[in-house]
Amino acid sequence: MPRQSDQPEEHGPALPFDLVAERSVIGSMMLYPNGAEVALAILTPSDFYHPMHSAMFDSIDSLHRRGEPFDPLLLATEMERRKFDRKQAGIDITLMVSEAPASRNIARYCGLVTDAASRRKLVVFGIELANSARENEAPAPELLQRAREQLEEVDVETTTFLPEGLSTLDDFLERPFEEKAPWVVPGMMRRNWRVIVVGGEGAGKSVLLRQIAISAAAGLHPLTHRECTPVRTLVVDLENPDEAVEDVCAPMKEAAEGRVDWEADRCWLWRKPGGIDLRRRRDRVELESVLRASKPDLVCLGPVYKCFVSRNKDEEESATAEVQHVLDDLRVRYQFGLLLEHHAPHGQEGRRRVIRPHGSVRWQRWPELGIAMLPVKDREGSYDLGRFRGDRLLSQWPDRLDRSGSAWPWEGVFPAGTFDPTRPEEMTPEF
Repeated sequence: MPRQSDQPEEHGPALPFDLVAERSVIGSMMLYPNGAEVALAILTPSDFYHPMHSAMFDSIDSLHRRGEPFDPLLLATEMERRKFDRKQAGIDITLMVSEAPASRNIARYCGLVTDAASRRKLVVFGIELANSARENEAPAPELLQRAREQLEEVDVETTTFLPEGLSTLDDFLERPFEEKAPWVVPGMMRRNWRVIVVGGEGAGKSVLLRQIAISAAAGLHPLTHRECTPVRTLVVDLENPDEAVEDVCAPMKEAAEGRVDWEADRCWLWRKPGGIDLRRRRDRVELESVLRASKPDLVCLGPVYKCFVSRNKDEEESATAEVQHVLDDLRVRYQFGLLLEHHAPHGQEGRRRVIRPHGSVRWQRWPELGIAMLPVKDREGSYDLGRFRGDRLLSQWPDRLDRSGSAWPWEGVFPAGTFDPTRPEEMTPEF
């Protein structure tokens, strides 16, 4: 947060501002030429709340227009010409450069600056409008028209900044490793991925999801049981009665508790055996409340058919699209990886059962990874892990799952000579 001395003096009502965003913009402009081009295209000096920040931005703009470099020394000199203390300006500029975020984030910080500026204008405009109405300065229709015009002007200004997610290709590819989505299950899932596991009834999909959630929270790779970084997980069970959940989870939780660094608040469970309907506002709000409380890095949810209701086959297509939109919105806003359990359609008599998501074909197109649990012939309790769609991303799931007979019901069988699943950074190409 900015130092107390950075706070400008207040006169009149408190106004919205974001000094951290203002300092981030100026620091990025000084450090990254591309960032300066972005900020100068979006902002004006009046968008800054702090007088010194406004003067710095205007000074950079002037130097840029004259074709001069805007390094800290030249900027401090320009600030002195504008009657600011050169020494203090130099200190502030140096601090801003040292604290500057990655250049590709500058559009987001510009958005925060313009948002605060627009809210300041709304506060001032609201006060002026209230005073005008109270003092009977003009007829009500005239005041309303004036209000519409000023609100429209503010509305236009709030849409001038570049949207989040826009960057040069170089900035995107050169982003620091720590800013890339982290692994929630090493080699198998990153935080922003969508993975669907499909299998027949009784294949053990629910057990697999719970094992992944509990072991990941315990700091164990779920299918090799080697140590890895623990994450926060949430299991959303939409089908099974309490006893079924307890029978499966209790042995795994006991095994997890045996670890020195086990923390109970890293693994959460939300039981709704009657299912939910994410097309209904009430159920969406309830799920979002669960996400806020548990703060998961990984959500394991299923089965899919119990998270919405469609009255007939014709409605299912639109219902699926709506539910996928809800899940994507929550996944992006709350920053978690999403692992779903889905049933396969029933096989036709005399034909081999096809392992793919039941219902709308949208479920086949949607995920980054589509895992199909295929029973291994003459090997009871074993399943090959095929794909019902091509992988969009490089990952390392096991070739096969075998029943282990231990507290952790599933054991993964990985290809010979594969990388260590607890060291996914060794994968090539690097993520």
